Amino acid sequence: MNRLHSPREQRFDVRALSETTRLLSSSLDAAFILRSTLYTALSNTLSRKGWVARFDTVRQAYRPSFGRGLTFDAATYLQADGFYEQLARVSQGHAYVLEVQFSGRPLALIGVGHPVDATGYTTEATAFLNTLGQLISPALHNAIVVEELQQANHDLDASLQAMQTLVEVGQALTRLVDQASIARQVGFTLMGQLARGAYAVVYLSDANGSWKVIATQGMASFVGQDLYLDDAEMGVALLETPPWFPEAEYVLPIRQAGSVRLLFAIGPACRQAPMEASQIDFLSGLGHLTLGALERVRLFSDHLERERLEQELGLARTIQERLQLVTPPAPDHFDIAWLSRASRHVAGDYVDAFSLHAGRVAVAIGDVSGKGVAAAMLMSNLQAALHALVPMPLGLSYT
Repeated sequence: MNRLHSPREQRFDVRALSETTRLLSSSLDAAFILRSTLYTALSNTLSRKGWVARFDTVRQAYRPSFGRGLTFDAATYLQADGFYEQLARVSQGHAYVLEVQFSGRPLALIGVGHPVDATGYTTEATAFLNTLGQLISPALHNAIVVEELQQANHDLDASLQAMQTLVEVGQALTRLVDQASIARQVGFTLMGQLARGAYAVVYLSDANGSWKVIATQGMASFVGQDLYLDDAEMGVALLETPPWFPEAEYVLPIRQAGSVRLLFAIGPACRQAPMEASQIDFLSGLGHLTLGALERVRLFSDHLERERLEQELGLARTIQERLQLVTPPAPDHFDIAWLSRASRHVAGDYVDAFSLHAGRVAVAIGDVSGKGVAAAMLMSNLQAALHALVPMPLGLSYT
């Protein structure tokens, strides 16, 4: 004799539960498994409201994924310990929460609302939900593991691509010899690799603490500005929403020998996505390449400036040597000779001799206070004045 099942007993038919579990076990899509489990729980408990929160292994907390008629703030994280008390503050109307675990590893929370028939949750209903959670946990765990492997492969591919990009950018930067070209190359890299259209590259180019904006895009307030920032403001590695760069979402300082020499101010992403750890690593690598290229250009410019100055001083020394008397006068009763050698390229030492009438000779010896170009210029003026005055019939008392 066949036993007739009541409608309540038919709602929790084990054969239907087995069929649902078999279908979900063949899937490796965690979102599909959780969504199907939620709908199965809602249909069997005659509830119209429910939600799903997945466990975040980084934050060690549950984060809402999706819901139907009963949701809470997607930015809310429920800590693994004591999530029931937290739910009372962020979600109203849930009647039962199913915790899905596999071998002690938390996977997800599934919350369902009150049944529409207002009968509440019987022993059969709670047993059905607990069994459902236990049956789907292996499939959900396998799907999550597949997701983690796919994410690891994606991160590895992204890291390889980032390394290749850094190699290519480094090679390009070594061929550039001016700040403008370096800034342009870095800007293209930032926009292409990070998908961020707003940025600023700020460089400490001198020892006076003056920061120069050498490249900017989408941050009009930075154009042409000299910034003065002390070490206390540079004390952290990564700053979110920095007060001194209001248009930037992140600012990354790049250090050299313990001091910050370069700043990357990065605007919001085009997709409104937060900065990932791999992107921060890429930005740090790009920053050190950029700083190396800028320092190389600065040192090269300083070298060229020193060479130019050396050439100018060499020319000044040649001119000063030509101003000196090569063949001194030769009076009848004594010889005149001297040696003048500057301690630097040019100097203010002065010696000269003039032939006067009646076989007389005038000798001038002087030492301008100081050394270098300023003393040499004063000595040249003195020499020119004496050469103009000596031929004149003037006595020493002439003023």
